[in-house]
Amino acid sequence: MPLTQKIHSKNKISLYPLIESKNIFISIYKAFKNKKNDHYKILYKSKNLILYPRSTLSLLRIYQYLHIYKSKRTIFIPDFICNESLSLLRKTNAKIIFYDHTLLKNKKLISELKSNEVDIFLFINYFGKRIRINNDLLEFINQKNITLIEDNTHCLTSFENSFSDIEIYSPHKLFGIEDGSIIKFKDSFDYKQFKFFHQIQKNNYRDFKIRRIIDFLTLFIKRNIRKYFGYRYPELNFNKNNSSLYKINFNLGVMSKKLLNLYCEKIDFIKKKRVSNYNCWKKNLKLILPFLEMENLKYIPYLGIVNFKNTRERTKILKQYNLYGLPFGNWPDLPPEVIKSRDKYKNAIRRFKNQITLPTHQNVTKKLIENCVESCFRQYIDSFDLVYSSTKKEIKIFEKDKIIGKIIISYDSKDQKSILKLKFYKKFKTKYRNSRQFFYKFAIGIIKKLTINKQFNYPKNLVLKFY
Repeated sequence: MPLTQKIHSKNKISLYPLIESKNIFISIYKAFKNKKNDHYKILYKSKNLILYPRSTLSLLRIYQYLHIYKSKRTIFIPDFICNESLSLLRKTNAKIIFYDHTLLKNKKLISELKSNEVDIFLFINYFGKRIRINNDLLEFINQKNITLIEDNTHCLTSFENSFSDIEIYSPHKLFGIEDGSIIKFKDSFDYKQFKFFHQIQKNNYRDFKIRRIIDFLTLFIKRNIRKYFGYRYPELNFNKNNSSLYKINFNLGVMSKKLLNLYCEKIDFIKKKRVSNYNCWKKNLKLILPFLEMENLKYIPYLGIVNFKNTRERTKILKQYNLYGLPFGNWPDLPPEVIKSRDKYKNAIRRFKNQITLPTHQNVTKKLIENCVESCFRQYIDSFDLVYSSTKKEIKIFEKDKIIGKIIISYDSKDQKSILKLKFYKKFKTKYRNSRQFFYKFAIGIIKKLTINKQFNYPKNLVLKFY
């Protein structure tokens, strides 16, 4: 299938955790049985918690509180961040300054903080992996009374021994709930003062419960319909990733807290499932896309992070698989200031161009991953034109009218084995890092395709030779 057709294949893997009907009924029952059900406080290891619908709103409220009560305005934000998360903050008088996210262990960052007289400093634990801040930087932040905000929106649970004044979590990204963001305060006085501020804001934005119930039911129905009919995924874009706009409510959904409490009871299962799914992707993708790299996990993943050395040829292949139904994604939609200043924020740009994501949430299964990878690989095989010569015992493989390799068939009568000699052109071999595993799988896929067309009988005893 030529890439230019851009016909999206559907797949059964959702990009986000599903809202399951059985969990709705269980959570309602538990809520009636125990009205003071606060399991989420155990999960986030604190009583100083305030709930909001979205982290975008949480960040806005934190800034408003710090500006009103502590006269703080200048905020340092990492350059590798989702621009959508700053949408409400940009509507305030906040002075936003982006910094190179790779400098958290570099003293150079302290000089930048000094010259800009920063009041608020935000850092991110990307994809659930904890970042260690330079001790000198922490000491400077404490000395200058800079409010330290830890963005844990990719983290399933709280970390031990946090040095941050404020932490932000986004359980709606990690659990099957309508919405949900949590602000955690280190200091009890700040928590009580913010709670008073929060109540004032809440009174200004009252939602109609019937409307919120309708919103929840609509979301539940839409997600379940897509579950049965399959998903199409956004196209990969390594130049500019446009964020999807969505409505931001100012109060928590009617079922969100109830469901959150239920999922907190299942946290051990969810942790194991996410790690298992990550490793399953890693194992299966290694065979069909050997130029992709996934690290050995030492944390609970929000998304599966896949790194690669970006070239035009590899980008084309990834986009091709994306169209076939492999749920690759781009994150984040970088802020326009970062995109425009490529030299200043080159590390964020480089990371964005050489990284893609995969869903690892608890509703993904090993079988779904394996079926998805095999289905996409078969479609990739089908994109090549094959010419089989029965006299020469040779298969020529063409990609857009250009030959990229040959499979030569011979037979060893002594050992009674069929031998396939694989000869591929250097450019094609380089794309796939000369991976023997890939080319063996690729050759077998080509043979199977010919078997369907009854042009070649797949040999039972097979030896592959790579040249």
